[in-house]
Amino acid sequence: MTKQKRYEDMSIEELKQAIREMENKMGYTPRKLKTGEDGALLLDPNNPHDREWYENDEDYSL
Repeated sequence: MTKQKRYEDMSIEELKQAIREMENKMGYTPRKLKTGEDGALLLDPNNPHDREWYENDEDYSL
């Protein structure tokens, strides 16, 4: 058994690998988003996970 480094002591590449391993164990697959002509991510106002981005513009002076 190998001793895992503390996250604070890992390089960026080691952290990326650790995240990939965690995601694989959990069965996580990222959601693919469409992009606009300018490369902006197009969110769905009907999706509760995206709705926060639509409803808090006044918090960011938009």
